[in-house]
Amino acid sequence: MRDVGYEPLQVAFTCYSVLRTLGDARADMILQDTYALLLQSADAQIDPEQRTAFLVAVPVHRAIVRAWQETGRDP
Repeated sequence: MRDVGYEPLQVAFTCYSVLRTLGDARADMILQDTYALLLQSADAQIDPEQRTAFLVAVPVHRAIVRAWQETGRDP
């Protein structure tokens, strides 16, 4: 079996996706926390180009940003 490492944002986004599919109200809280963690990691990137790449080049990061945008809240 391939080792994919520990990816907490992937785990959190999967939890969000499952809860959202089930219509569970906790999904929103999970997305808020996941998005906040993503931005915290992105803000650690000093170079603006690296920050942008961090947010869009990784599929789960892109999915988190997209899900957040779909809520209609400000980034």
